[in-house]
Amino acid sequence: MNAVIESLTKACKTDSGVLALINVDNFALFNDIYGMECGDKVIQKCIQVIDKVTEGDDIKASLGGDEFVVFAKNLKDKGELIAMTAYINEKLAYYITDLVGADNTVSLGVSTGAVFVPEYGDSYEDLFHKADKALATAKQIGNHGCSFYEPSPRDREMVYDIGKITEKLDEDSELRGAMWLDSVYFGIVYRYIRRYLSTYGEDAAKMLITLDLTADNIGEEHFHQIVKEFGKVVVSALRRSDVVFQSRSNQFFLLLPKMNEEYIDKMSSRIKKKFREAGLDDVMDIDISYELIISKKEDEM
Repeated sequence: MNAVIESLTKACKTDSGVLALINVDNFALFNDIYGMECGDKVIQKCIQVIDKVTEGDDIKASLGGDEFVVFAKNLKDKGELIAMTAYINEKLAYYITDLVGADNTVSLGVSTGAVFVPEYGDSYEDLFHKADKALATAKQIGNHGCSFYEPSPRDREMVYDIGKITEKLDEDSELRGAMWLDSVYFGIVYRYIRRYLSTYGEDAAKMLITLDLTADNIGEEHFHQIVKEFGKVVVSALRRSDVVFQSRSNQFFLLLPKMNEEYIDKMSSRIKKKFREAGLDDVMDIDISYELIISKKEDEM
């Protein structure tokens, strides 16, 4: 890795082009659902595709985990990097379908943050920070996109009112049950909660609920509708602090903060009871699996 950093530092000083950070969106969530073996295969596929889409003298490396860095020499057109990101996402989409099946609902792909060199400096550390800011922008706009660093304008006419902002963000306090999110928003909330847990040493649990059809007289479309309706029952049985998303056509993935083994057994029993009360045990089976997340505070690590 030191040799790569040295090469990037030298390139930023002497060459023109683009320094880009490429991050796999929702990778932690994908890993938790499909396992580290599948996750490792995705990372290897990313390395292959990035290597294929870049030039031979470009500098590219894995930064560990789900992030990669590329210095694309002599690249001056934003459209080229946007097209590169789209190509990586296209290849990943096909690969993920082959790897885990077409009903995967984890929105897996890459986002890219980039900065032009030497327009915005020649220090690798400073340029890395700017590319990272651009990557954060790409994530905020929506996963699987490409964003470029630009200096932030000072908008002195903007008035910030904490009350008005809070009013727009607050949800109805009367709402009950867990938050049911799509895969993109679930991934954002999931990453935040995992950070919170590790920062403050809180424990939690991950739960996977799988429903399998056993009756012959129910069609696939009707089955999927029943599953979706049961998902609403699951949401109502959980706490407001819990988060749910439908990870596959017959599965729900749950993140349950402040959860220990005693409480999660009770919650599993409650969900199974709701399942029986809905009369679903006559037409399908339910399987509930879970893993505890035991966190240590960052200052204790």
